[in-house]
Amino acid sequence: MKRIAIKNWPKLPNDLIPIAIDRNSVDYVQASSNCFITGKPKLILMARTENEAAASIKYASRVRKETGIDVPFSFRSGGHGISMASVNNDGIILDISKLKKVEIVDINKGLVKVQAGAVWGDVAEFLNRFHLVISSGDFGDTGVGGLSTSGGIGLLVRSFGLTIDHILAAKVITADGEIRSVDKDNEPDLFWAIRGGSSQIGLVTELLFQADKIEPENQYQCPITVQNIDFIIDDLESFVHK
Repeated sequence: MKRIAIKNWPKLPNDLIPIAIDRNSVDYVQASSNCFITGKPKLILMARTENEAAASIKYASRVRKETGIDVPFSFRSGGHGISMASVNNDGIILDISKLKKVEIVDINKGLVKVQAGAVWGDVAEFLNRFHLVISSGDFGDTGVGGLSTSGGIGLLVRSFGLTIDHILAAKVITADGEIRSVDKDNEPDLFWAIRGGSSQIGLVTELLFQADKIEPENQYQCPITVQNIDFIIDDLESFVHK
């Protein structure tokens, strides 16, 4: 069994050692980075299950309590990380990229369950065979968890709204390490908060979406064209307000 020991931190529980990455691990650099910055955390925990994610949160809380230091703690899903909050320096990263299952719950109602570690490109590819779509971001490598809890503006927003408009229920692990199932009837305040509250409310591990149906005959009536356009301007204020 590998040894993970960090000076002045409480001993890592045995059940978390198999999922732990420290600065001596070969995959440390990739796991500590997102698309914008490279962090230097002391510990990365690659959760494979919700229970491991919950145990990781409890350990992070214990580290803060026993050291008396507000040790940085980040959640990382797809690693796109436009907010750059998914990595940190000298803290702990909880990576849930292994929680990436996509499941059709009810094809007729368009109900789709997605684990938050999945990326939207994989979700779109899976849903395409069922002629379903969920309004999401612009990039296939964007994580479901980060975008879904931050709003979700993408290529389909004009037709189908924000990603958060399609969330019907979720599983959330709060700071006490409890796994909570939330929707409009069960812990409605928490359900409201995760739709826009990003990672400040808790760790969302799974989401139930109401997907939209795209009929095969209409699927390609609105092709998407991607362009890069450059402007040379002298008056930025006037240009922005036009």
